[in-house]
Amino acid sequence: MTEDAMVSLVECPIGLFFYEHEHGRVLCLKTEYGNNKGRIDAYIVASGEFFWGAAPQTIASQRAQMVRPVPLAAVEAALVARPEPEGVALETTAKEREAYAKAAETELVWPEAGFVERLIRDFDRLSAESASLKAKFAEAEAEKAETRKILVRCHDRIHALPRTSDTDLAIAIERLLGRLARGGRHEG
Repeated sequence: MTEDAMVSLVECPIGLFFYEHEHGRVLCLKTEYGNNKGRIDAYIVASGEFFWGAAPQTIASQRAQMVRPVPLAAVEAALVARPEPEGVALETTAKEREAYAKAAETELVWPEAGFVERLIRDFDRLSAESASLKAKFAEAEAEKAETRKILVRCHDRIHALPRTSDTDLAIAIERLLGRLARGGRHEG
């Protein structure tokens, strides 16, 4: 089986796999467990839901779903080779991760004691930082939307007044609204 080969879920090795469909792909996990009727215990990683695949939700259909196995070495190499983020203190160094990734490409690697645990803690820190940044971004987007509403109301009220020096203010608001529509970028 080549690394990119599609296989049925029943032929897929235990571990991570991608289920690909018309809307994209989903990372899933096949366990060694199942039931006596042949059902395979597999789960969607992002939600924890049981994986059935495409309809119908039958054991025969589940077992026949075509999936793409994700080799564990590829996952380890991706985790190890990730760049150093700014502002997040990691326990592993880029040099350690790079050496481990290179060795993992060509041989079975037994990392030094504690390396995998430190790597997992680093992954947890990065996950938390990512969630924090997503929350801050969502908050900034909400503030941007509220600011835009207020500016539109101000612009409309200024234009309802007789011509005054507020025309300059209306023009400045129009420019700011244009920048907000472009995501805050200035035109070159």
